[in-house]
Amino acid sequence: MTHLYRRTPDDIFQARELFESAITRDPNFAGAYAGAAWTYSQDALLEITDNDRQQALYHAKRAVRLD
Repeated sequence: MTHLYRRTPDDIFQARELFESAITRDPNFAGAYAGAAWTYSQDALLEITDNDRQQALYHAKRAVRLD
């Protein structure tokens, strides 16, 4: 969560890696999907790539379904 709050591109990337690791360990952990969605949405807001928008939406929907 510390990386999320720093909101730098490097920290967002590090947060994403940690959330993705948590998803790998527990594919039913809604919080990890929500966090990953947030990181991708930040990239989308910065107009990084369309893939980031798609990833944000996927992770957000998965988080909602799990929780």
